[in-house]
Amino acid sequence: MARRDGTRRVRGMWIALWCAIVLMAAVAGAQTDRTQYFIDLLSSSTSLSVRAQAALALGRVSPTAAVRTALTGALSDGEPAVRAAAASAIERLADAQLLAPLRTAVASERDATVRDAERRAITALERVAAAGTGTGATTAAASTSTAAAAGSTTPPRPTGTPRYYVGVGTPGDNSSSLSAAQLAELQAFLVSQVGGVEGVVLAPNGEAAAATTRALRSNQLVGYYIDSSVVSIEDAASGTTVRVSVILASYPGRDMRAMLSGSARVPNSRGPDAVRRAVQGAIQGSLRRLPQAMEASGARASR
Repeated sequence: MARRDGTRRVRGMWIALWCAIVLMAAVAGAQTDRTQYFIDLLSSSTSLSVRAQAALALGRVSPTAAVRTALTGALSDGEPAVRAAAASAIERLADAQLLAPLRTAVASERDATVRDAERRAITALERVAAAGTGTGATTAAASTSTAAAAGSTTPPRPTGTPRYYVGVGTPGDNSSSLSAAQLAELQAFLVSQVGGVEGVVLAPNGEAAAATTRALRSNQLVGYYIDSSVVSIEDAASGTTVRVSVILASYPGRDMRAMLSGSARVPNSRGPDAVRRAVQGAIQGSLRRLPQAMEASGARASR
């Protein structure tokens, strides 16, 4: 009798081990599929916003050869927002193998915002190389809390514990000064800023409400949506001043939870580059209170 019980226990252990192996293989396969999905979007989408978000998503996966190739290629994308997103993703990967293409890209980059992103990435990767930590997923996880990218119902793991599922809309322009391409670039910048907030998981662009609801329930996250608008742009000889407004709303319901505002000035400078820097500075200023606003709104909703 004791021998029979022992045999059953051993058999049960083998069955449990086999199930665990199968589950791990399934998860790995799903991860591979999602990574390839973002690689395909980055290389083939005609939407600069989609390409920028795909690049940012690749900054949250293991730095395989395919991921390196995709992000290196994106450094030559025709849109500055996509190139900046690729540089930010490379910085987050913390893979020293990407130092050489970054240095090549920054040497010929004409856009000031992109150059800044590339230089930040170069500085970060030079630290990795100097520390002798090598490349790969272990370095990325230790240095930047890099996590797996995911689809609409299994969002990428953010920095820290996942808490918020956040969609980012295309900014509005009350000043009537920005083109559609500039607004799309601003959305990509917003995505990069919001995605860097601790606990935030970014929702796919244009996600259906039903998919949002499934993602929230399956991952036990609080949903928010970011609506923003450029309120005013003052482009004068003494400098360029921009004011922006950011609305934090529920998601997918879109009920307003908080209103944030920010302003920035680029002194003694005007023109498109000064406007871009001022808008981005104003956005960064408005988002400083975003973690507190999400925390306070989530606490009220749980009562």
